[in-house]
Amino acid sequence: MRIKISFKFAILLLLNIASTNIIQAQTFEYRSHKNSAIASYSMPYRLFIPEDYDPGKTYPLVLFLHGAGERGTDNNIQVDGSRGARLWAEAENQASHPCFVLSPQCPADKQWVNTNWSFGSYSIDKVPVSTELKMVKDIIETLMTNYKIDANQLYVTGLSMGGYGTWDFTERYPDLFRAAVPI
Repeated sequence: MRIKISFKFAILLLLNIASTNIIQAQTFEYRSHKNSAIASYSMPYRLFIPEDYDPGKTYPLVLFLHGAGERGTDNNIQVDGSRGARLWAEAENQASHPCFVLSPQCPADKQWVNTNWSFGSYSIDKVPVSTELKMVKDIIETLMTNYKIDANQLYVTGLSMGGYGTWDFTERYPDLFRAAVPI
């Protein structure tokens, strides 16, 4: 059986898909964070602010740590490379659970945890906290001073390299996050 798709239909379908991705990408603000006491570089990140944000109310924050394939400085791929961050910002999820979504981007030559992944495990007593996680923690603290984010409703999740970062964050700062979902 052969399926025929007209050229006009194919163009409309591609435009619809492209516009959906553009609309989703635009809901995340492009930002950068600098703290020279922690690092010599600025960390790009994307921030989703709940629609109809009300400074009179408090909101949860979901931190998404991307995998190794999304490292860099383009401040796009950590949101566009997987559904990890976008999932929490989808309209149906925001309708029932409005929250901020933070998606920082790890530099190309760095990782969330300074350990060799092939080892399978490590001791946080022997591996210092990475500059990258220090920067992310500083971003969270800055956002909490600028927005009404509930300190008791911080959540972290991460994929692959971000899963390592999720575990590391919760081990080093056990009282910071209410829940963690390493993937």
